[in-house]
Amino acid sequence: MTASVRGERLAVPIAIAGGVGFAGLLWVGQVGVGLIGAGAESSSQIFSDTTRSLGESGLILLCVTLVLGVGVGRRWIMPRRAAAVRRAHRALSLTALGVIGLHVVTLLGVTSIGPSLGRLLVPFLWPHRTAATGAGVIATYLLVGLGPTYFARRHRFVRWRALHPWIVAGVGLSALHFLGGG
Repeated sequence: MTASVRGERLAVPIAIAGGVGFAGLLWVGQVGVGLIGAGAESSSQIFSDTTRSLGESGLILLCVTLVLGVGVGRRWIMPRRAAAVRRAHRALSLTALGVIGLHVVTLLGVTSIGPSLGRLLVPFLWPHRTAATGAGVIATYLLVGLGPTYFARRHRFVRWRALHPWIVAGVGLSALHFLGGG
């Protein structure tokens, strides 16, 4: 196995570890001070802060991924660097999907908002900040459904060029979800 193939195989695990580490740093910044200084917080508050950090991390990763994807797609990246940028785009997008998945799962631990699978899966079902949370649910469906279309391009799936750009709508809805306090 050549060094470049080995490096390519390690890119995704390294990106996932980096994304989880980034989310962990945000968590320590928001929750860790409370755990060390002012005494232990309720588990619901810890889950709330954790899910918020994961959501912010996911949005940042999505924005970086979007910029890289548009750069490669519009051929703004020099051809000799396009392969490396494409690998980074792929690794960061998979990391973003993983972080978003953790964001959704940790919402179940925020007992103060009354989580349920129905509220997590059905848009506009949350009674609080309904529009923002609905935008987040729809964004998740768009990103999880359309993100993997990147891999379909290898198999000459003709429609991937028509579907993949709709990810911009998913990132936009994610931003609305964040701005609306979802």
